[in-house]
Amino acid sequence: MPISRTPLNPSHLFESFVVCATNEAAFAAAADAVVNPLCLYGRTGSGKSHLLHAIANELRARRPASDVLLVSASALNHASWGRHYADHAPAVQAELAQADAVLVDDAVPEWFGPETMARIARLLRHAVQHGVRVVVASPFAAPLLDGAAVAEVGYPDEPSRIELAGRIATSLGMTLPPEIVREVASRLSGSPRELQSVLATMAAELAVASETIELEHLAYAATRRYRV
Repeated sequence: MPISRTPLNPSHLFESFVVCATNEAAFAAAADAVVNPLCLYGRTGSGKSHLLHAIANELRARRPASDVLLVSASALNHASWGRHYADHAPAVQAELAQADAVLVDDAVPEWFGPETMARIARLLRHAVQHGVRVVVASPFAAPLLDGAAVAEVGYPDEPSRIELAGRIATSLGMTLPPEIVREVASRLSGSPRELQSVLATMAAELAVASETIELEHLAYAATRRYRV
């Protein structure tokens, strides 16, 4: 059966990724087509998926006819496994080998077990042998493919969180004073996804407010659940 592909997010570009010391090596590796295969690892919400989408968008921008296969590890497993694995494996291998790039997200060993991960690795190794660029995103540094380059996508430092918070606020249609942006960024030490969630909550509250809201109080309330 055909592999179920992940829809491409056109806003996830290299240009929109906030680069800092904690992720610059991963950014450089993702942007370098010569690095193959590549394992991007990091905690949930660190930006691994953003980089996968950025690779796909860059390839499509350079050559619109590129066959970029962006998939979850779960979708790859589903397409290749079942009672008829022997029947599906050749078709899956052929689909991967014909792609220009195979970008695999959410390769989490705990979800699948060692046998399944080994099977996915065999499929991806076959693609690499056919000249296909393969990039895998995982929470763990141990690469799925032997010999793969490994780069960490770490959580952004505070200056980068401030920059990212400003970008997110603008994308949500909010004009926040610099001190409020700094307040939000300084109160959150976690992932960019937390910043997105907090600022989206603030935007929603402002949209339905029937009276003026103190932004400082709103920022405090929105970030409180994420404080550690």
